[in-house]
Amino acid sequence: MKTLLPKAGGFLRPVMLALCGFMALGPGLHGTEPTDPDLRQRLERFRAVEEVMALVEREFVDAVDRHRLWQGALQGMVQQLDRHSSYTDSEQTALNPASISQADRGFGFDWHYDPITGSAVVRRVLPRSQAFSQGLFPGDILLRSAEQRLLGLSAEQVGRILGRAGDRLQLRVRGPDGQERELELHQQPLDDHGLGRALVMRPGMGLIEIHRLLGRSEQAAPATGTREGPQTTSGRAFRQAVDSLQEAGLQALIIDLRGNGGGSIPAAVEIADAFLSGSAERPMVLARQRGRSPARHKDWLARGDNTLPPMPLAVLIDGSTASAAEVLAAALQDHRRAVIIGSPSQGKDSVQQTFRLDSGASLRLTVARFLTPHNKSLAGVGLSPDIQVEHSPLNRYRLAQRRWLEAQGKDLSPELASLSDPQLERALDILTALLVVHRP
Repeated sequence: MKTLLPKAGGFLRPVMLALCGFMALGPGLHGTEPTDPDLRQRLERFRAVEEVMALVEREFVDAVDRHRLWQGALQGMVQQLDRHSSYTDSEQTALNPASISQADRGFGFDWHYDPITGSAVVRRVLPRSQAFSQGLFPGDILLRSAEQRLLGLSAEQVGRILGRAGDRLQLRVRGPDGQERELELHQQPLDDHGLGRALVMRPGMGLIEIHRLLGRSEQAAPATGTREGPQTTSGRAFRQAVDSLQEAGLQALIIDLRGNGGGSIPAAVEIADAFLSGSAERPMVLARQRGRSPARHKDWLARGDNTLPPMPLAVLIDGSTASAAEVLAAALQDHRRAVIIGSPSQGKDSVQQTFRLDSGASLRLTVARFLTPHNKSLAGVGLSPDIQVEHSPLNRYRLAQRRWLEAQGKDLSPELASLSDPQLERALDILTALLVVHRP
């Protein structure tokens, strides 16, 4: 009879002995091999893991840490699911309790990993944050953290090093222009509403920047049973920004979602709801969510009780526009309420939930996917703009530099002063034409 236990003792042997002992007490109470094919396969897999562990511990050229091997096995298992699911050990979970999309304290930037160059690249810098005030820009490559090299490491290694920085982070970075800089950042409270600038660009034309979409604030939540106005942090801030621009004579609006990595879908739906109306007789779907379980299924409908007056609307997107920000842009595009300008969005259509484990570790799993109102998936392809306008990485970087210099009250070089934002300029020209066509 073929045994299902490893030949040599190991860390899985007691578990497997217990399992086999339990199954031996099945029908007949004397069998030594499980009869359930599924259970037999599970035990075979346990044995394979034990054999690999034993060989690694015995034959690998360097001494190994069994705990690290276990953590690596768990991480590898979850990474096979999709690129958004992840397992984080207890140490790293304690160091990184929240992501920038919903965190209320931090350095104020996030980054993505470029596997081709093996580098961590700054993706987003929040306004009014330490990262912004110290002059960190989207597009900067992270070279070193204190005395530790970051270039050439894996994404997991970079995340671990940055997560251990504590309240102070020393960085050496290099921009697309080849210039290297030393920065020191300190954690501080982040902006509490997710919006950037709200200003008049041309007579009658406003711009509102949304950097992240924040959900409902418990401190500012309305009384139970009331639904007066937006209930999410970003939804309320957006409505306040629109009200302020209306006082200045707002006739057309640009919503800038470039670099917005997402956040709260309810916040995205609330902002879309400000421009779309529905009713019980004619419901208007703003977004759809579908999961493995029917409990994860959800359709968000326009309420139709808080809609803004009609006005020409443009939305700017780029390759860093993702998740909930794509939900917002897609709702306005599918219902032909706004013209979408820029470059294709990232195409992240999944919803993640983080589960805390008894060990202190955390498991981030994709639990649902969202669809556009017209049942279209954006996975991997993103949202295609109605009008595609390219914007070079170097020009974006220069514009970020200019904004930082302006915020510091410093003089601009003639080159920076003459820079233009082609995507924003196209949006302004289109809205100008729409205002002319539809003027009273």
